[in-house]
Amino acid sequence: MAEDGVPIKMVPPAGDEKTIPPTADNLFLSETMKKYFMAYYLLREVFWNALLWAFKMFVLGTCCP
Repeated sequence: MAEDGVPIKMVPPAGDEKTIPPTADNLFLSETMKKYFMAYYLLREVFWNALLWAFKMFVLGTCCP
């Protein structure tokens, strides 16, 4: 029966985990995957910052001597 005011039908049935859409919680399947994701995002941030810095230096160096 319902305990603590939570109906039984709110509990997902067993074997239904594959139909759950990916969220921020179940996207990181393991610590190794979390490390890969963190490294990817960190490298992406560094790459884009360097690219934007180089672009700004190029534009400022050519149009505003």
